[in-house]
Amino acid sequence: MSKHFLSISIVLLSIAIFFLAFQLGNSVSMEEKEPVQIVDSSAKGLLTLEEAASYLNINKEKLTSIIQKQDSSREVLSSFDTYEYIPYIQIGEEKYFNQEQIDEWIRYNTVIWKEVE
Repeated sequence: MSKHFLSISIVLLSIAIFFLAFQLGNSVSMEEKEPVQIVDSSAKGLLTLEEAASYLNINKEKLTSIIQKQDSSREVLSSFDTYEYIPYIQIGEEKYFNQEQIDEWIRYNTVIWKEVE
């Protein structure tokens, strides 16, 4: 029995190594065949008024009201902090927002504890 023990151990070890190599080879080829695509919502360039309102968890009318009030108070100023007012660009009649700038506007207004309305 001890004569065959070494031979059986070598065969079992060889089978285990072969099986492991086969499993590793399959996992690598599966990744190459089916790439995982992660959709990053922040990769989108600009948000529409509706998307920005949704991002801020308010309705479109509330966001429009905030913008109108801020625009009227900003018109009389000669200078102001960048994120004191919600930043947007206007193309034609449509307003567009950058999500990163909205985040900065939130941080700015949260830090100074100022009510926005």
